[in-house]
Amino acid sequence: MIRINHYIRVQTYYNILMVTSIFTILNLFIYIALQISGNKGLSFESLYYAAMITPRNLYRALISIVVISGIMSIYRFKSSNEWLVIESFGIRTWRILRNILLVEFMFVIIMTYIGETIAIDAELQAKRIRTHSVSHGVVNFSINNLWFKEKDHFIHVNKVLSPKELQGIDFFEVQNNNLVGYRKAESAFFITKGEWELHHIQDMDLTQHNPIKKSNKEIWHSGLHPSVLVAAVAAPTRMSLSKLFKALVHSKGFGILNDDTFNIFISRVMMPLLALCSLVITCVILLWNSNRNNINRKIVFAMLVGLCLIFIQQPALISDQWLSLSVNSMILFAGVVSFVTLYRHE
Repeated sequence: MIRINHYIRVQTYYNILMVTSIFTILNLFIYIALQISGNKGLSFESLYYAAMITPRNLYRALISIVVISGIMSIYRFKSSNEWLVIESFGIRTWRILRNILLVEFMFVIIMTYIGETIAIDAELQAKRIRTHSVSHGVVNFSINNLWFKEKDHFIHVNKVLSPKELQGIDFFEVQNNNLVGYRKAESAFFITKGEWELHHIQDMDLTQHNPIKKSNKEIWHSGLHPSVLVAAVAAPTRMSLSKLFKALVHSKGFGILNDDTFNIFISRVMMPLLALCSLVITCVILLWNSNRNNINRKIVFAMLVGLCLIFIQQPALISDQWLSLSVNSMILFAGVVSFVTLYRHE
């Protein structure tokens, strides 16, 4: 019994590895072909960039990899006598499927960790190196002209050098729609939550004709958190889920983050679940009243359904975030119903 379960899992591992390898080779081939066709040539930076963005592209194709490898695993057992042999040992359909889903579940967990942490950091690092190389050291990642409001102050940040270091900060104090004060600091450094250290400050009281006050160092009490700056510098789709969650928690309505950042966060959380639900839906089609005589028809129909599920989950197809979330929620619901149906049918 244990050896049969092990055999099923090994075959599923093999199919996952084969599909993942095909997607990896295809990704590298397309990128290298584009480089050659554009007369850009190949260099260490371009090859390094292609290798570093491969994990990101594989994670984006997670649903495709899971659905295709799952269908291949079931089809291999169904199209041969292995399924009947396994059932002759008392292992029913649900137990065979459970072994396949268990391997797919572990693969989804591993790919989610890679895609939401390592792949994002690798992509950003690759783009920094490539931008620095192409510009011959002139251009680096930065964000300019960051505006937000805190209490009676409208605050402008000229440059975000790093999540914990700002350059060129302007404070405009407004009371009753009148500008009453202005402060300028050359730089600011994050100390702890709620505190920044300002350097080389100039204060002007616009209600009186007082001379400009200058100081070398002051403490700025602000709710602006470095995690929010990370979200401002990098798009929400290029941040790890943990960093994006921190940014949402500490945003406090500053207006720095985009309005659809929360929807992006929910969509990324749902992606691993959507991959598994899409696989379960196709499994229902393959296993429901199937035999060796109609398995070929069912594999074609299951592949078409799988392609439709993959297609409708692409962000480029549905631009509206709420509509995309609604469609994904329906797929999740259908996946749960399919899973319960398979379990009860057995």
